Amino acid sequence: MNKFTALAVCLICDCVLTIAVHATTITVSNTNDDGPGSLRQALIDANDGDTIDATGVSGVITLVTGELLVEKSVTINAGGADVLAIDGNASSRAFHIVSGETATISAMTIRNGHDDTIGGGIENEGGATLTIINSTLGGNTAGSVGNPEVEGGGIFNGGTLTIFSSTVTANTAGGISGAGGGIYNGGTLTILNSTVSANTASTGGGVHNAAAATTVTITNSTFSGNAASAYGGACFNGGTMQIANSTLSGNSASTGGGILVFGPLQIGSTILNRGEAGANIGSFGEVTVTSLGYNLSSDDAGGHLTSAGDQINTDPVLGPLQDNGGPTFTHALLRGSPAIDAGDPSFTPPPRHDQRGRGFARVAHGRIDVGSFEVQRRH
Repeated sequence: MNKFTALAVCLICDCVLTIAVHATTITVSNTNDDGPGSLRQALIDANDGDTIDATGVSGVITLVTGELLVEKSVTINAGGADVLAIDGNASSRAFHIVSGETATISAMTIRNGHDDTIGGGIENEGGATLTIINSTLGGNTAGSVGNPEVEGGGIFNGGTLTIFSSTVTANTAGGISGAGGGIYNGGTLTILNSTVSANTASTGGGVHNAAAATTVTITNSTFSGNAASAYGGACFNGGTMQIANSTLSGNSASTGGGILVFGPLQIGSTILNRGEAGANIGSFGEVTVTSLGYNLSSDDAGGHLTSAGDQINTDPVLGPLQDNGGPTFTHALLRGSPAIDAGDPSFTPPPRHDQRGRGFARVAHGRIDVGSFEVQRRH
């Protein structure tokens, strides 16, 4: 059992149970920006512990009167990322979760949000707790001309954030110092069974983990095609980061195409593929990179992968990022991939499934594959 996975699962359960007990349901009945039956009005009317039910609404809620302010601990359920979209109209972020509140956002798309400084799609304040499930955040932006402090094109997290079975894609933190194209983490971030792709920033194209007191845990997830003009194509780590059973492929940066490490990194059973510019793992100064073994890197990973089962300078033989089943895109392991049956032989569930979820066993042939994708039938 992976200790990071077990902790992450507990966090999700705690978040969901905290806000679900004694909940009253408020139904959203239209896609209006405000007024009776709107999502905005439901948030205004809600009390702590309420559930806002938008599962019967389809289409686009276009925000014309600013962000949706979450000032109570609520669960917001929609009918699917392909059913309901919250559109920031390129003029405001979609959601702002206030300090002290606990919220869950489930089964929707958050797109086209914008803020001049932080959190183009979502701002989760310090002291707030947010769980995002089965959702997509795409095409959100942070930044404005002349603004040097830009953080989180998709999401700014100052509190506790868990992302499960979701996609964070094509978000941008602009400017010469934009940090965290997909996500800027200034608190505690957990990413499970999710895909972070095609996000851009100056540092941390996918995720920027800010400083010593911040932590990121990534499990059973894919980082693909993220780009940083300076450091850390997939991830910039200035705090503490743990990565397990994940796939990082085709990310790029001037330095550290995959991960740029300023703070402690633990990594195990993970594929690092074709991080353009420098090593898949780049580092500055005296930092601690701990390999938990059974990683596979297409280059020498800066000399950091020397534990049992590690493979370096090895092509993982991946397919393109695409729909291989499940709610998120993945890179399949193709015939002859050296990642097949090359993971930790002592691994036992949880998780019981690969990134794609139910129907896709995490161990299919007696030994786990490296990365977030498990081959279900032998080629």
